[in-house]
Amino acid sequence: MSDPRQLAGTMDEAPIVRHRDGPVSRAGLVRRASALADRLPNGRHALNLCCGRGAFLTAFLALLMRGQTMLLPPSRAPGMLEEIGHTYDGATIIAEAPIPGVDLPQCRVDPERADGVAPFPSTIPPEHVAAVTFTSGTTGTARPNPKSWRSLLSGAELCARRFGFEAASSIVATVPPQHMYGLETSIMLPLAIGAAVHDRRPLFPHDVALCLTEVPPPRTLITTPIHLRACLEASCVWPSLDLIISATAPLAPALAERAERKFDAPVREIYGCSEAGSLASRRTVESDLWLPYDGVRLIRYGAAPIVQGGHVEAPVRLADVLVPGPGGQFRIVGRQADMVSIAGKRASLGDLNLRLTSIEGISDGVFIAPEPTSGDQALRLAALYVSEALSEREVLRRLAEQIDPAFLPRPIRRVERLPRNELGKLPRAELLALVARSAARRQAS
Repeated sequence: MSDPRQLAGTMDEAPIVRHRDGPVSRAGLVRRASALADRLPNGRHALNLCCGRGAFLTAFLALLMRGQTMLLPPSRAPGMLEEIGHTYDGATIIAEAPIPGVDLPQCRVDPERADGVAPFPSTIPPEHVAAVTFTSGTTGTARPNPKSWRSLLSGAELCARRFGFEAASSIVATVPPQHMYGLETSIMLPLAIGAAVHDRRPLFPHDVALCLTEVPPPRTLITTPIHLRACLEASCVWPSLDLIISATAPLAPALAERAERKFDAPVREIYGCSEAGSLASRRTVESDLWLPYDGVRLIRYGAAPIVQGGHVEAPVRLADVLVPGPGGQFRIVGRQADMVSIAGKRASLGDLNLRLTSIEGISDGVFIAPEPTSGDQALRLAALYVSEALSEREVLRRLAEQIDPAFLPRPIRRVERLPRNELGKLPRAELLALVARSAARRQAS
């Protein structure tokens, strides 16, 4: 492993960001960051809200030059930004354009300006808190997770070793750089090993295909199950791919198999969390076992397992239920918060979701465990799904062939779309509201 204080090739002319109009070299990026560093206030923290990865990298390097810490909020909601900004010493917002409705000082990234004089530090203190990420807040209050420079750089090098990334690699990512998964794969990988990342964050399949054509091979697509499914269903002309990586939600083996056939490239999954970062990987079509990154080890299994080692600097308690497998591998039984017990039987909502979305003709779906109310004698699951053709009765019939009757959803509702956020996650409050609206419309009709 390289010296964790340094970024090799900082002043190299090799590309680190690729735009449609041409690449930006590592040296060019440092010059842009230097120009921004000269204009940053003297605070200790800044919220990096840049959407383009070139601007995000510019802001990140500028903060490193000033010895400041980058804050990565879980959403761009004004209330959330102000709460974090006031908590962290009146932090500045850094973005490509002004963020309206937020009472915080702001600093704009100028992509054309590269006349700064602030030098890039020859060494970065390993213990420097380079970033603070936050839990998604989909199941509760967002919590901060400080990341040292050592842990970020070491995690990127472990990822590169696991997946075979090299300086010639090209990365296109559909996930935002503010999320831990996006930070590790689309920001830290280019910084650590010299790979180049496409500036855009494409959302629609045709945009994903276009971005992939704008970078040279070997090409890696960093994505999520919901984006991967959309790409499979779109009629696009795809360039050759060398690797697809998915995270943020379990990937159905059938979906991974379809993707490997269509793109003629292996599909790998990353398992991790905001608290610890990426921890393990698997090739979904081959096994349900996860192989930890080098040096990462589980020191307790079962409910509330604990992981440490590798880039994980202190023991972290995980939210999943894990069981040991052969050779240091492990299986995920489900998230502790997703385990439901009905009529003396237990099931994982994650497993039920996979069974629902594996039904041919369903493009998206989710099970929901309602909040129990006073006097309830039994918990009843609900489910929402998206399909152009399948009726609620037909979906229920197909589910009955796969799951115990105790877990059949009542009600089950077909909807136009699910309220997924930019990571493909489903905030629980919005799901419950959608179930309630669907029930109200059904009663009214």
